[in-house]
Amino acid sequence: MVSALLGYERITRILLQNGAAANTRGGIYDTALQAACRHGHVKIVQLLLDHGADGDMRRFRCTDAKSAPRIAWPSILSVMLEAGADMNEQDSDGNTILHLAAKRNMTDGVKFLLQQGADINIRNNELNTPLMMA
Repeated sequence: MVSALLGYERITRILLQNGAAANTRGGIYDTALQAACRHGHVKIVQLLLDHGADGDMRRFRCTDAKSAPRIAWPSILSVMLEAGADMNEQDSDGNTILHLAAKRNMTDGVKFLLQQGADINIRNNELNTPLMMA
């Protein structure tokens, strides 16, 4: 959904209200939700989640250097967590969103996740905790 990528909230709303599927896959970001997260479109993230978009953190390819940084924005994370996303889910490399935020030196994201109760002791496939990734 190009409208989600470009931040066109009204167009995204109209498309969803007229039957566009929130979880359609394809394109450079795989889903509209990933595109909206990547570009910081908080209202569109909320709109997509309200229309059934899958907020599973593992689907965001957390080790992807292009996608991950925007996901750690506290405003985006807040919306996704309110919708039921699990901040302690691990991707195929065993990383949580906290691992990635620590690795990328994203202080605000790390603080927010810790305030929300992220597990600081989860180890990834290489047995690293978020602290070891910082």
